[in-house]
Amino acid sequence: RLAKDLRLPFVTNRTKPKGQLKSEEELRDFRYGELQKVLNKVARSAKMPALLVLAHHQDDLLETQMMRLVRGTGAKGLNAMNVIVGEKLRPLLNLQKDELVALAKKLELTWLDDPSNLSLDPLRNWMRQRWLPDLEQKLPGAKKSLARSLELLMREENEAACLKLIQNRALLRTEFLALSRAERSTLIANYLRVLKIKN
Repeated sequence: RLAKDLRLPFVTNRTKPKGQLKSEEELRDFRYGELQKVLNKVARSAKMPALLVLAHHQDDLLETQMMRLVRGTGAKGLNAMNVIVGEKLRPLLNLQKDELVALAKKLELTWLDDPSNLSLDPLRNWMRQRWLPDLEQKLPGAKKSLARSLELLMREENEAACLKLIQNRALLRTEFLALSRAERSTLIANYLRVLKIKN
């Protein structure tokens, strides 16, 4: 109904997976495989590249990073999601779920939650339903601070990679535009350092 009201085409998945998908990774891979088929079809009909716009937000990123930390990762492993990677665009990564829910309410949009998120069995759901809310209640603003700390760790990790994009005192534009917001900030800071520009 919403697609019809907005005069947008609507596509739904009718393909059944081969075998039973159990892990979060298997389900995600199947989902992306199906979305890739739609993306390819859209790109062919439009005769131009298409982007897959995903609704991941800051809480999703934080949950993924925390799961990786719990399982034992280094700074590289924290680089879980970026605003744009290849054909995937995640424009909401800098917004918390609460902010998006408030905006949806203000715009009188219907908010839908995946019912599978109610189960506390997967680690992600337990973090989402219990651990992060408890942390936030104990220390208001902790989620935002934790997300910021993890972003800073990623920045430091990306610093060396970013320096490769500075050539002959110039930035490589296309590569720059493909970076996440955090990576762009790091690159600009390093670029100013190379140019000996202070303050």
